[in-house]
Parts: sequence; structure tokens; C-alpha cells
Amino acid sequence: MQLITALHHAALRVANLDEAFARWSHVLGLTGEKTRDHALLRCMHEDYALVLLLSSEKPGIEYIAYELMPGLTLAEAKAQLVARGLEVREVAVPVQGQGLRLLHPDGNGIVLLERRLPEDTRPPEMIFSNVIPGFHPRRFGHVNYLTANLKRTEQWYVEKLGFAVTDWIGEEGLWLHVNSLHHVTAFAGKGFNHIHHLAFELVDWGEMRVALDHLAKNQRHIVWGPGRHGMARNSSAIFACRKRICLLSCIAICNSSPSIISRCAIRIRRTRRTPGAFCCRARTSREPKKYRA
Repeated sequence: MQLITALHHAALRVANLDEAFARWSHVLGLTGEKTRDHALLRCMHEDYALVLLLSSEKPGIEYIAYELMPGLTLAEAKAQLVARGLEVREVAVPVQGQGLRLLHPDGNGIVLLERRLPEDTRPPEMIFSNVIPGFHPRRFGHVNYLTANLKRTEQWYVEKLGFAVTDWIGEEGLWLHVNSLHHVTAFAGKGFNHIHHLAFELVDWGEMRVALDHLAKNQRHIVWGPGRHGMARNSSAIFACRKRICLLSCIAICNSSPSIISRCAIRIRRTRRTPGAFCCRARTSREPKKYRA
């Protein structure tokens, strides 16, 4: 049974909340507010896309949050998860109140939230704002990991959380979806476990050009792309984060994926691993030493 309907936000541990809030706001065009121990950042009019948590632990990803299916309560979801053999605990989540926290076998934190409709359901283009800057993402798109065990990851997400497989590329790439978007998470089999990137979606190539110029002016070097993925079909570019502050390997910016699917009609595609399967066209560049932090 499917439990999850959408990606909601990512939570990051940071050592310096003021610095991290200013950096994420400026580099990605996010807006939000800050308290004594955490900050909320959003792309447009959603609750938020990122939570920055002041922490004495090593900076990095604390968890990824997903929304439950409409009408499914935390109590009902917890009962189903426990019946599937998972350890679940309730945790406090900003704005949302409570959530259910669990761990993927790789150690990746996951939090599940009850689905809440926004107060204003109009398209974002119809909602006026005096705080959203000209350059900003339209939404938090997906999260990708590296893993040492792809088969175990597929089994866990499908059997425990009800995700569905969209694509396999050889034995190295796995893409998973929960709604009509091509994927909300993906995994590359690289022999070890680590976050690979968080992706923020832009509307079109014109916004991609603006984003790349903005990143260049702020000495954020593009380490991959701009290019086009083969299976997901979206255009994207990846830039590196400052690893002394955040353990994210990189951030991806991509235009909205044209690969829209129907869960009831999807057939898992199994594609031979070729350069065009992962990337139809792109280049990988080495980061200049002067840009490294």
C-alpha cells in the first residue's frame, strides 16, 4: 500500500545559523525566517523547502521529509509502518507539529508528515509577493544518494514505504516515484553511502541561464552540466557546496521534468548502462582551486 504522496522538505544541520541562512537565501534565492535555533526557507509560497537546524553535530543532512497520502493520519501510518517491521518515533517538526521519523538501512533519516492543503490553492503565478526575489526556484524537486546496496534500497522503499520504481539503468542507477513526477528520489550504486545532491526546480531554460550567471557571479563553480538527463529528460546543472559548512556534495538546479508518468500505467524501464542513459549531453568540469572552500 502506498503511504507517501509528495516530497516536502529537507532538514540540514548547520554550525552557524546566521551564516547558513544568509548563504542559502542569497545563493538559491530562497526566502524565509529565522529563530534562535532553526530557520525556514521556501522557494515560493509553500510552508518551506529547507529547515536549517543549529547543531553541534557534524553539518549535513538530518532528514528528508515526505507527505503522507491525503487523509492518512500519523497514527494510521505509524501502525502500518510498525506492522511492516520498522522502528518509528514521533518527532517535532516546525509548523507541521508532529511527524514520524524512521531510518533507511543506509542511515538516511526520513520524516513523514500529514498532508495539508495550502490556505491559498491558486497557482503561484497568481499570488503576489513583496519578498520573493526575481531569481528563485519553483520548488524543491528531489534528493539523490549514493549507496552500497541498490537492491536492498529498492526493496526497502517499495515494500516499506510504497514507492514505485520508474527506471533502472544497468545495475548502477535506480529512480523512484510517488506521484506523476519521474522521481522524488534516486540512488547510484557506488559502493558507499552518502548524499549526492538536493535538486531545486526552475521553470525553463531562460531561468536556468539566469541561475548559472548568478552562481558564476558568486563564484559557485558548475561541476556538471548544463546538460540533459537521458531517462528523466530534465535539463540540469550541478554546483558544489562549501563542504566545511555543509556535507552536501552538490546542489542541482533543473528545469521542470517533461517526463510525467501515470502510476497506474507505469512499466519499469530497464536500460543498458550507456553514456546517453544517464546524460544525453553534458560535461563534467574540474573545480578551479581558487573556488574551493
